[in-house]
Amino acid sequence: MQLHVCRLSGHRVTKRLTYACWVLILFLSPYFNTTVIAQVKKNVSIENMPTEKAFDKIAQLYKVRFFYTGSTLTQQQNIQVPAGEKSLEEILQYLSNEYKFVFKRTNNMISVSLQSASQEKIVKGRVGLFEGDGIIYNAGIVIREEGTQNAAITDDKGYFSIKLKSTDPNLLISCIGYETASIKPSGQSQVNVTLQQAINKIPEVVIATGYQNLAKKNTTGAYASINEKTLERRSSQSIEQVLEGAIPGLTIATSYSGPSSSRSQGGMDIQIRGGSAVQSNRNGPLIIVDGFPVNKLPDNLNDVAKIDVLKDAAAAAIWGARASNGVIVITTRRGKEGKINIQYASNVYFTSRPDYSQLRRAGAADLVDYDKELYDKGFIIPEIFEGSYSGYSPSFDLLFKLNRGLLTDAEFQQKQDSLGSLSNSQQVHDLLLRTGIRQNHYLSLSGGGKGYRFMVSGSFDKGKSVYLGNESQSVQLNTRSDFELTRSLRLSVDMNAVFQDAESVSGLSSDLQQLPPYQLLVDPQGNYLYDYTQFNKVENDRLIGLGYADNGKNLLQEARIADNNDKSFAIRSNVTSEWKIAKGLSLRSSFLYDRLKSSKRYLIPQDAYSNRSFTNRYTTLDADNKAVYNLPQGQRLDRGETTNNNWAWRSQLNYTNMFDAVHFVSVVGGFELKKYVTEGYTTSKFGYNDDLLSWQPVDQKTLLAGGLTWWDGSRVPIFDASSYDRFLLTM
Repeated sequence: MQLHVCRLSGHRVTKRLTYACWVLILFLSPYFNTTVIAQVKKNVSIENMPTEKAFDKIAQLYKVRFFYTGSTLTQQQNIQVPAGEKSLEEILQYLSNEYKFVFKRTNNMISVSLQSASQEKIVKGRVGLFEGDGIIYNAGIVIREEGTQNAAITDDKGYFSIKLKSTDPNLLISCIGYETASIKPSGQSQVNVTLQQAINKIPEVVIATGYQNLAKKNTTGAYASINEKTLERRSSQSIEQVLEGAIPGLTIATSYSGPSSSRSQGGMDIQIRGGSAVQSNRNGPLIIVDGFPVNKLPDNLNDVAKIDVLKDAAAAAIWGARASNGVIVITTRRGKEGKINIQYASNVYFTSRPDYSQLRRAGAADLVDYDKELYDKGFIIPEIFEGSYSGYSPSFDLLFKLNRGLLTDAEFQQKQDSLGSLSNSQQVHDLLLRTGIRQNHYLSLSGGGKGYRFMVSGSFDKGKSVYLGNESQSVQLNTRSDFELTRSLRLSVDMNAVFQDAESVSGLSSDLQQLPPYQLLVDPQGNYLYDYTQFNKVENDRLIGLGYADNGKNLLQEARIADNNDKSFAIRSNVTSEWKIAKGLSLRSSFLYDRLKSSKRYLIPQDAYSNRSFTNRYTTLDADNKAVYNLPQGQRLDRGETTNNNWAWRSQLNYTNMFDAVHFVSVVGGFELKKYVTEGYTTSKFGYNDDLLSWQPVDQKTLLAGGLTWWDGSRVPIFDASSYDRFLLTM
């Protein structure tokens, strides 16, 4: 009974399900039809077809209808769909991605609209490459949005798609071996480009004269340049080291100051046209930084972009008589448009101790033998030195004692051999020389956007030289800004500030070169041994007994007690505007303010040779034959300050043009107004007390009256206080 009922129930359920399936099929049949149509693939090929015709063609192929407004069509370019088997869904997705269409589908009815303006703009296109007589399409061609890191590459068919970020984009399309193309899409969403093959050629060499930039082929005269890549490879060196060996005809030599008869050694001197026998400061070339003369070379090579050297008489035609020794034109680095760039560089340099043995100078034994030969041949006359302050060497002293019979030949030979066996090279190496060290830190920040570029940099430099007591440090800050106010008007503002602080021992390097090899610095007990080659040892001992100060000199003592400090602060600002009036014609105006303030503070101890020698010069003997010091005893303070102010205003009209690709014309005309003012003072305080900041007055009345005599009867020089306390003003 139950089975029968179940069979009847199953029959009724089956019948009802059959009716439900037919109703469901009739209800969903439009949906199944639409889905099938969307998935059916058909052969499609649309090449640069107007939007309306393209939609009509798609509608006929897939049996659908498109609805859209007129504004949707007017804002679009021609449509291009790559040929191939595609379904309707693939076609709609492609058009949505490529042309920013938005589709809404109901059965076979499709409405069309545009994406909102707030969405990112997408530019599509194809890039071809000219190869022979045809065009090829390759993958890997780079499309970059200028001023951003936004980029895309082409596929193996040459197609690309890039989302733009800027409101006024510029696309740079590049490929190795082809010229880079620049395109502004503007309102276009589809761009097609074909790149031309690049012609391999040597980059144009441009020379900066300080007034204008010219291609080297269009210049006359002898020029040499160091480009930015070379400077980057040698950025750990100073500018002087980079110039030496890189510029033909340029040499770096030791500088000297003063007349040739009494020159004193200084630092390094740059020479382009050789040296002068009169005075070294006439050898130095004119140094130009960013178009204006400056007092010295920049301290940090990381801030230099290019160096040009003008070597012959053509430089004088540009800069006048100041360029008689050549011109060094330095162009500094500037900011570039794009992402902010941070650069940090740190260098540490070590300099080994100088090895004077490599000079292969005569040793002590050679010198004493040479002096003995001169004495035997009558070229040394002892009577000339007796009773005078003229100094002589220990070798001469032995010869004079032999001449007076104070030594026998055997004793002389023994002492001469002993003197000839001496050598101060080890003492000089251990006590006066050391390993030099210099460290440099550089930090820069640069970047910019459309119409504005900037660069800010700073550096710190600290070092100790190979000579005892010589060390220095400096801090530098630079800012450079460029503004494009309009397409034809540009403005640049530069500022530079440098602070330097140095401790030094005057003349140590040159004194070491002149030190006799047998002149030791200290005895075995560590006591100073004085050198009397500048003052007669016999007379010195007698004068000490009368109350005079010792006239001997010891280089180690001078280096240890030296307290010489030099400081300088320099600031330079440059404002330049340039107006492009027409093709090849521009007006450029610049204003420069340059200020350099240098100061020195030399606290000279009473035991220093320069102080003892100076006070002895004005010391006389009284009636009891005792020394009378006419200058206050104690420390001496020498101070000085010099300020150089430089104002310059230059305005020039430049015209540069080329006719028929052969004839080149360059004309520069304008005027320059400048003013250079130097002011300063020097002062000396005798008997100075650094703790109390006090000093003793000088009896100028007695010293100016004259009539004073030395111990040997010669006249004491007149003490002119104006030589030690004076003010200076030059314009």
